[in-house]
Amino acid sequence: MKPDYPPRKYRFVVDSMLGRMAKWLRILGWDTVYLPLKNQDEIRSFVASGRIIITRALRWCHMDGVVCIKANSIGDQLKELFSILGLKYDPEDFLARCARCNLELKECPREQVHGKVPEYVWHTIDEFFICPGCSKIYWSGSHVFRMNDHLRNWLGINRT
Repeated sequence: MKPDYPPRKYRFVVDSMLGRMAKWLRILGWDTVYLPLKNQDEIRSFVASGRIIITRALRWCHMDGVVCIKANSIGDQLKELFSILGLKYDPEDFLARCARCNLELKECPREQVHGKVPEYVWHTIDEFFICPGCSKIYWSGSHVFRMNDHLRNWLGINRT
């Protein structure tokens, strides 16, 4: 199942059994709603709005616009999804969304995060981003290197 719009514009609904998948799709920059899928009408509505449904629930697999993931580990799940949809990684979109609430991050003046991030981070990092929804603050630290290692291992993506 390959939708007709460009991969950069993919928008997803991820079923509640695939929470790590939702988080990683957001990290990779895709608009990703995460919730339990309840019925066929709800799924049809999401698909009609241009979203692709990602689930492991076999009862939805026959429906148009639904991708059923068989793999168990997050790395294999992402690899499977990339293969099914022909997804392409875009470094411009990496860490552009809040991993928690899915909103696009906004640049945040360094002065605004003083006292809200660890002192060491405030003294060593120059660029910060904030989620306009949940106010989570983001910066490029050692966790980004670990994410890159995961992407490299799972998908062959090298961000460094």
